[in-house]
Amino acid sequence: MACERPVILNPGSSSLKIAHPTLGEETIRFPTMRLLERLIRERKEKIGREVIIRTVHAGAYRGILRATTRVKQAVEESVAYAPLHNPPVILLTRLLEAARVRVYYALDTTPYPREPLVTLPLPKSVRRKIPGGGFHGWSHLHASWHAQAKGWREYITIHTGSGNSITAWRKEKPVWTSMLITPLHGVMGATRSGMLDPGLVLLLVKWYGLGKAEDILWRESGWYALSREKDFRRIYTSRDPRAREAVNAYSMSLAEQVSIARVHLSRVDGIVFTGPISSHKPLRERVMRKAKLNAPVIYTPSREEEAIWKAWEEECAKRKT
Repeated sequence: MACERPVILNPGSSSLKIAHPTLGEETIRFPTMRLLERLIRERKEKIGREVIIRTVHAGAYRGILRATTRVKQAVEESVAYAPLHNPPVILLTRLLEAARVRVYYALDTTPYPREPLVTLPLPKSVRRKIPGGGFHGWSHLHASWHAQAKGWREYITIHTGSGNSITAWRKEKPVWTSMLITPLHGVMGATRSGMLDPGLVLLLVKWYGLGKAEDILWRESGWYALSREKDFRRIYTSRDPRAREAVNAYSMSLAEQVSIARVHLSRVDGIVFTGPISSHKPLRERVMRKAKLNAPVIYTPSREEEAIWKAWEEECAKRKT
């Protein structure tokens, strides 16, 4: 592990973001395997010898880890927890290793404990099998720095994008998060349903079979199901009644999860919004009105790469001492 900041590859559910420490950022929408192969081949010199891939889930692993055989196996075994995110990570790893690039994973579950943050009312034998969740961890960490700079001790961070999550913090530690076990829970997303009645999920499996039910919940729901549009920027500015319904449903979904986060704190010193969607001040105000929560609100662009690079440098410093 060299101490220079490496390139960070961030494969999301709808894009690949590339963060270079000196050349800035680039976003590629809906990348194909052929495009990824060409990208790595053409930009190998810029990518360098080491790369960090933001990785959503790898079981109990946390932090930034070398992509060893055991860690890669954990990523593959965790596809069920992150079917939109882990497969691109696996593909990128193979392409980069074939190009003789050393790969590290920055685990998105990093700020969260290895066990669920809430008590699940399930049989003990079942609970033993369930790992802790929590996602968008690096984004929430970066947002939490802004809360701490304000002197807040109990606060809520809200990440918005194609995937959305909310975390309640006390004394710099998360005490609750909306994506409890998988990125499917909590706030609705571009194509994800968000929180649903578990009985309805069972019915979907009964009606359509497991494979189709998974497609419905992960890839065919969310604001896309309501508006037939995945790009929230277009939905937000559209006058189409379907788009208006999608915006209202999304803001209500955020407000409901903010209200749950509030229950896990003794008070709310403030709220930090981050991510592209919540850059719209009217949307933030709408969510706060629906949540009926009167607390200071700030917005900061998502800079999860800064949180990852900081963790990388701290790990390097430890290795040197």
